[in-house]
Amino acid sequence: MEIWKDIPGFEGKYQASSTGRIKSLVKGYEKILKPCIRGEGYQYASLGKKYSKPLSNVILNTFVCIKPNGYEAAHLNGIRTDNRIENLKWVTPKENSSHKYLHGTVQFGEKHHSHVLTEDIVKKIRASYVPKKFGYRKVGYMFGISNFHVRCIIKRRLWGHVK
Repeated sequence: MEIWKDIPGFEGKYQASSTGRIKSLVKGYEKILKPCIRGEGYQYASLGKKYSKPLSNVILNTFVCIKPNGYEAAHLNGIRTDNRIENLKWVTPKENSSHKYLHGTVQFGEKHHSHVLTEDIVKKIRASYVPKKFGYRKVGYMFGISNFHVRCIIKRRLWGHVK
C-alpha cells in the first residue's frame, strides 16, 4: 500500500510516497513528478526551481528522519532507481562502500563515470615502463599523464584489476 507524506520543508507543496514517487500540490492539483537521472544513475527530485536532491535522500528524510551528519543513503538491493522505503537506509560511507562491493555496483576502471584511460592504454603504459630507460616521467609524457599517475598504475594502486 502506497503511503504519502509531506516532505519536510515543503509541507503542503510536495509529498513523497513510500514507493519512491514525488507528488506536486503546488498549482492546486496533484501531479506525479518524473525524476531525472544524473551522474552515476541515481534519480533526483526537483522541488521548486532551486531544490534538486537525490530521490533516495528525500524519501529517507520524509519517512525515517532528516539525514544525520556523516551518513548517506544506501540502496539495499543495489538498484539505484529503486527508491522504495524498504530498500533505503541511512548508512556510513564505509558501510555504503561495502554494500556496493557486495552488489557489484562499485564504479572503477572504465565503468567509472570520469575515467580517462582505457584498459588497453593501461596495459601499454605497463609494457612501456622500463626502469632506468623509460621511467615514470618519460612514460607519462608519452601518454599525456603525470609521472605520479604512471607510478600508481605501475605499482597497481590504480587500475589494479587490469592484468
